[in-house]
Order: sequence, then C-alpha cells, then structure tokens
Amino acid sequence: MSRKRDKLMVDDAVWLDALSREKVIRPLAILPRLSPLHVGAACRELKISRSRFYVLLSRYRVSPVTSSLLADSSGPPKGKTLLSPEIEEIIQTGVVARITRRLILGFGFQSPDRGFDDAA
Repeated sequence: MSRKRDKLMVDDAVWLDALSREKVIRPLAILPRLSPLHVGAACRELKISRSRFYVLLSRYRVSPVTSSLLADSSGPPKGKTLLSPEIEEIIQTGVVARITRRLILGFGFQSPDRGFDDAA
C-alpha cells in the first residue's frame, strides 16, 4: 500500500530530493519519445531503476509539479492497525505463549505437554 505524501508536511531533505528529480525529469517529460540513452543517463543520475524512473515520469507528465515527484510513504500511518482489537489480543496472547514455551523448553524445564515419565 502506498500513500501520497502531503507536500506541506515533508522534511526539507525529502523536498530537496524531489527538486533534484525535477531538474532531471522536467526536460525529458516534454519529449514525445525518449531514447534508451536519455533514460539510462537519467537513471544513473537519479540512482533509481528504470521502472521507478518511468513511474516518476508518468506522474510528472500527469501533474508537472515538484510535489508529484515526492517519494511515496509506504504502508498505513505509524501506529495504525488493520486488525480489530480482539484479533490483536488473540495474536499477542499466542505470541507470548509461544515465546514462553520456547524459553521453558530452551532452558531444559519440563514441557507442560509431557509428564515426568515421558522425559528422554
């Protein structure tokens, strides 16, 4: 999942990165066709893959503004969960139980699943 960044909320470094991308992409965006030489040079200068270059170029052609070249923020906002609180609690309980069991078995304590007679 990819989210568009708010141009008013980005760090200066992210904005400067978008500006440097625009310097390279703007002259290429007005060309009707790009040669492999142009694309390769732009990719090397921006240090991005060809596929990423074409994504940025397409976005810039649709909306020729610097903010269209901002890096996407991936995933949901920090701290947001996509699961219900009940499911989160079930998962948390299972994880804690699994870790506890591994710790108990790792230290040589008797498994709660086996009796003392089953010990090897």
